[in-house]
Amino acid sequence: MKGKITAIVLCSLLLGLVIFLPAATAQQAVPELRTPLSMGSRFVGTYVAETDAFPPADPEGWPTLYAFHTLSADGTMTGTNTNCCGRAGNLQSPLHGVWEKTGSREATLTGFGFVYDLDGNLIVTARIVEVLTFDADYETAEGVSKTELWLGPAVPDFEADPHFLCVGPWTDSWTRLHHAAPCE
Repeated sequence: MKGKITAIVLCSLLLGLVIFLPAATAQQAVPELRTPLSMGSRFVGTYVAETDAFPPADPEGWPTLYAFHTLSADGTMTGTNTNCCGRAGNLQSPLHGVWEKTGSREATLTGFGFVYDLDGNLIVTARIVEVLTFDADYETAEGVSKTELWLGPAVPDFEADPHFLCVGPWTDSWTRLHHAAPCE
């Protein structure tokens, strides 16, 4: 009887190893979904960006413009704002693009957006290239950008079609957003 109990316990242990060991090693083999420091993981986050002069050729009379920008761990970026792209009140799409680490505290972003007239017709496509330099704590960044514009009504071939106008350089400041406790 004692030998039978020992055999049952050993079989249970072996069965447990057969079932749980592959799951445990498989779990360890799955790479983490974090961006390594070498790729700029300290840049990842959501920021409020602010600029006082757009377009830089006509800074008088333009209000401070704000936007939210998110740098994701996979190298994509998004930006949203309610800025109009002209005094006539044109409509503008969110900004979508990519970013990469280009220095120890530097990232280069390339974003794309569309501008529509009030009837919904595409009138301008924009490509914005910005170089961000982060502070030592990665809480703020200063950016220098240039914007290329193509006139509508179709999305251009960015590599083949020459841009209509290049605006800039213009500068902006980014401040990282943090989680906060709910108000009371």
